[in-house]
Order: sequence, then structure tokens, then C-alpha cells
Amino acid sequence: MPPDAIFLEQLQSRVGGMVRVTHLAPPEIFEELAGEIGILLSAEGRRYWNSLLSLVRINLLIGGSVRTLDLLESEFELIDAEAEDR
Repeated sequence: MPPDAIFLEQLQSRVGGMVRVTHLAPPEIFEELAGEIGILLSAEGRRYWNSLLSLVRINLLIGGSVRTLDLLESEFELIDAEAEDR
């Protein structure tokens, strides 16, 4: 099942906002990105035909380069700009 359409709309409306990568699997490949904050450039739902996984493909400007990551919703979080200003 693809990621929830409402979630994707919300995510796409946050393009240009900040995203924190919270967890990546397998961690040994992407361990340097865990905990990093980047700018969301784009997002789209992805469905892998060989599994039941529904992932979100996000493009992040992170660490000075653009990274394309296929993540579960639980592997990243949107950082609320209003909370950052407090």
C-alpha cells in the first residue's frame, strides 16, 4: 500500500522545510546520515513490487550535497519552523 495520500500532500507542502533523518536501515550503509538535518527538495510515494514496503522517496540537501533516500515514514521527521524559532 503506498504512503497515505494525505501524508504525501502534507510532506510535499513542506518542500523547502527542514527534515531530520532519525533512523536508517541498514544502518551500516547510511550511518553518517542518522541525526542529520537537511532541506526537503522533493517527496513522492514509492511502492516496491518485490515487497510489501511502502516508502517515501525524498530528496534532501544535506551535508552540502543532494541525497535521494527511500525511507519509511518512521525514519525521518519534519522539523516545525515555528518550534525552531522558540
